[in-house]
Amino acid sequence: MQGGRFWWRSWCRRKGIHGPRAGRNRSNGADRPHRSSGWTSRAAGSDAKPAYQSPSKSLPWNAAFVSGGLAVVGDALAQIIQNAKVEKDRFDWARTCRMGTFGLCFYGPYQHYWYSFLDRLFPVKKKVSHFAAKVVLNQVVLAPIVLLAVFSWNLAWQGKRREIGAKVKNDFLSTMVNGWKFWIPASSINFWLIPLRFQVLYMSSCGVYWNAYLSLASNKR
Repeated sequence: MQGGRFWWRSWCRRKGIHGPRAGRNRSNGADRPHRSSGWTSRAAGSDAKPAYQSPSKSLPWNAAFVSGGLAVVGDALAQIIQNAKVEKDRFDWARTCRMGTFGLCFYGPYQHYWYSFLDRLFPVKKKVSHFAAKVVLNQVVLAPIVLLAVFSWNLAWQGKRREIGAKVKNDFLSTMVNGWKFWIPASSINFWLIPLRFQVLYMSSCGVYWNAYLSLASNKR
């Protein structure tokens, strides 16, 4: 009996015939859902999770520290230029601290969420209407808020809150126009060419120059 059963199974395998047990065993492996640990490679299929979180779902700490550090560099550059013009050797560390904390606490996190919001609102990178909308909104929404914030931040930390209105009246428009001259080309490159996860880094790097200018403008007497 055992010999006959063995012969029958061997003959079925040679002919490619699978019994119910073989089919059941095959289906158990094929139909079993794929278990994922959460960190999957792209080869696992189109439903695999990416190996990084999108900026909109992550915390803004990287953007904050990058922006804060570059704000310090920008202010240091501004003071070097400023001191060279007046032949002055004194470095204002309190001013550098103000600009650094502005980048750390406000500018970096604000950019992080702002660019994530724009990317969700206008997701097609190479579509001209989406690209143009991002550039325009960056200049008419982001830029005025940043300027008002940096003027207020610097004067408030110096105990000069009463001077904020006069500062905005005297310097806001001219600073904004100069900002458009610089940021419209820079943001055009940002939205057209730079991936979302690198946009804060790119804009903050451009911001070394802009932070130097902001430092000069916001600390102008």
